[in-house]
Amino acid sequence: MEMESARHLTSGKIRVAKLLYKNPLDYQKTYIHNAPWFPFGFQSAHTAVSPDGDIWFLPTEYSDNFASSPLRLQHLFMHEMMHVWQYQHGYQVKLRGLFSWAVSYFYTPERNRPLKTYAMEQQACIVADC
Repeated sequence: MEMESARHLTSGKIRVAKLLYKNPLDYQKTYIHNAPWFPFGFQSAHTAVSPDGDIWFLPTEYSDNFASSPLRLQHLFMHEMMHVWQYQHGYQVKLRGLFSWAVSYFYTPERNRPLKTYAMEQQACIVADC
């Protein structure tokens, strides 16, 4: 882990995340990185990944303050926070993420359908879309 590119979530980032996630997250365990997780430029443009409970933003997507960032980056932050939640609640995020290229991020909301019945990436999209 490149700690020089990592820091704990700021109070502002925690405040934004708590709008959706409240307190079931251990925010102090999460680092946010201003560096790719994948080596050799393999992390796709305009993405972030959270395979290990930390969020790894490409420098082009990183923000010191997501609350005042463009909506696209706020959405990306909340999407990745869902993967942090999943990781902290026992989901095999790294393993499932290996196959996320083959899984649809799109979903059709269905009344009374539990969130846990959607695929991992769909769950993150649903929560970020709130």
